[in-house]
Amino acid sequence: MATRCAQTLVKEKLVARASIDINNKVLQNENDLLITETICVITAQTKAILFAKIVEFIQTNFDKNASIFSTPLTQANDNLSLFIRENTQDIKS
Repeated sequence: MATRCAQTLVKEKLVARASIDINNKVLQNENDLLITETICVITAQTKAILFAKIVEFIQTNFDKNASIFSTPLTQANDNLSLFIRENTQDIKS
């Protein structure tokens, strides 16, 4: 499902590119018990303004309970910045 989700996000121009980490180990504390899970993580580069559309798209089409969060790119070289702008949906004011 992660591959199909990432492919669809790119095709719909909601993200410029996406990478998939299939065997991502996550450790968390639940009621003083250390829980370890192996999950899939999609990391994508996009415009901040598309975040709400991405959340709605994933919850509607793939997994309504998916954990989705944003980590801002505070710095990027001109090549990456241009690539993201050219390969994501245009935003109309």
